[in-house]
This record gives sequence, C-alpha cells and structure tokens, in this order.
Amino acid sequence: MDWVSAGQKKHDLLYVSNVKDGLVNVYDYQHRTLVGILTGFTSPRGECANAAGDVYITDAFAGTITEYEHGGKKPLQVLADDYYEPLSCAVDHTTGNLAVANSSTYSNEGGNLAIYPGGTGKPVFYGPPSGGAIQFGGCAYDDHGNLFTSAGASTTYQAFYYYYYLPKKSTQLRLISISAPGSSQVAGTVAFWDGQYWVVVSDNKLYRYSIGTKAHYIDAVVLSGAYSLYGQLSIYQKHWKSLGSKVVGAAGNQSQDVVAYWDYPAGGDPIATITKPLDEAWGITISLGEQ
Repeated sequence: MDWVSAGQKKHDLLYVSNVKDGLVNVYDYQHRTLVGILTGFTSPRGECANAAGDVYITDAFAGTITEYEHGGKKPLQVLADDYYEPLSCAVDHTTGNLAVANSSTYSNEGGNLAIYPGGTGKPVFYGPPSGGAIQFGGCAYDDHGNLFTSAGASTTYQAFYYYYYLPKKSTQLRLISISAPGSSQVAGTVAFWDGQYWVVVSDNKLYRYSIGTKAHYIDAVVLSGAYSLYGQLSIYQKHWKSLGSKVVGAAGNQSQDVVAYWDYPAGGDPIATITKPLDEAWGITISLGEQ
C-alpha cells in the first residue's frame, strides 16, 4: 500500500503494534483509516511518542527500540536493549529522555527500567531497591519529568504487583503502595499520565491517583462494553500539557481483536473501534501532527 501521504502526515496518527504478525499499523487517528504499515519487527510491543511526534517502538524478542519520525517509514535510529525484553516506553517531554520498562530474558533474573538520556545513546539502569526477580511492564512520565512505573513478580501460587516512583533528578526508584477502596492492592501492569493524574489500568478499570510522598486515590473510570482490555492504553491530549479527552486501547473478546476508543474521563461504552487489519494488537501510541 502507499505510505503516509504528505497531507496525512499533518494529521494525528495512531500506531498499533501487532504481536502475532510482527507488523505496526499506522492509522489516521481521527478517521481510523489505515495509512501505512511498518515492517521488520520480531515481536513489537510498547510504543511512545515524543513532543515532536517521533515514535519509539519496542521489540521484545529482538531487544531493540526503533525510532521513526511522525509518519516516517525509515528508522531514525535503533537502540540496543541488550539482555532484556523491552515491553513499554515513555518519553519525558521536558528533557527528551526515553524510559523503557524491561523484563528479563531469564525468568530467574529481574528486569529493570532503562533511561536513555535525550532518547539516544547508552541507558542508565534503575532496578528495584529491594532487588529480586521483578519484571517491569509499564511506565509513564508526567509533565514535570517525574516517572511512574509498574512491575510484577510471580510464584507458583500467587502474582505480586509493585509500583515505583522516580521523581525528577532522583537516582533511585521509590516503592509506592497503590490501593483502592475495597482492595488492598491494585493488580495493574499498565500505567499512563492523563494530564492531571496518574492512571493504573486493571481489567477494565482506570484507577486514578495523585502521587507525592504517597499515592492518594482519586476515583476509578470504568470502560464498559463487549470488549476486555489486554494491551496498552494511550491517552489523547491536544498538547502534552493538556488534559486527556480520549483513551484508545487494544481490546477484544473471544472472536474479535479490536482497538477501541473511549471518552475520557467519562468512560462507559466505546465510541468507536478499529477491527482490521489486526493480529494480536497490543502496543498503542498517538503521534500528534502539526501543532
């Protein structure tokens, strides 16, 4: 198919990674039409975009993070994430730093959080203060350069969830307790910043928090309808300092793989969906066009 046209490059674009066929679909965000496909991945997973609209795509099995300009087909750079499986990423819009949440290739070893200064070069690694075989799954920056990340560990009988906070200029992750009314622990592996609050995704609920020295529960947004979330969520903001107005996520049921749009923070049923061509859609990011 023809690649993204010059006119369409001015539009906001939605990137969707497909785990099974290894393709990354590029859609016109507003009209949900397919405008391009990126190839050459082994297992594309998490995605994120910087303030200029450049998109980073993590490839878990290849152990790489590939950067493309907004609507571009040729990689700007490929970062090596040696010995780890990069599962998600986030960009600090205040510095351009790129954070990558890593799971270890070896189950008896822990993953970490890798931060690439300015989005390039060699990363600085951050591990859990307590050590252990903890695997990192999701991460997000707020508009001040603070970072929040989710992680997990499991035994034969139980799964454990951990959340860490890295204040701007800090050199050590800080363990944060995340709970909700009626629950001693929120079991979430996806997190994002909505322009005002941190959001932890668990099943089809978006738990919102403010975080300082502790996490303070705000409320929960319920995404209803026929589909269950199983991949990444991305928040639509007109500008990186704006409040989010839509969430887009990989979801589905037993017979259909979809990317669904919801009003935010209203939640409720999806307001629109994309149904093809998808093949185990997982990673999602929105790259803003000309501002």
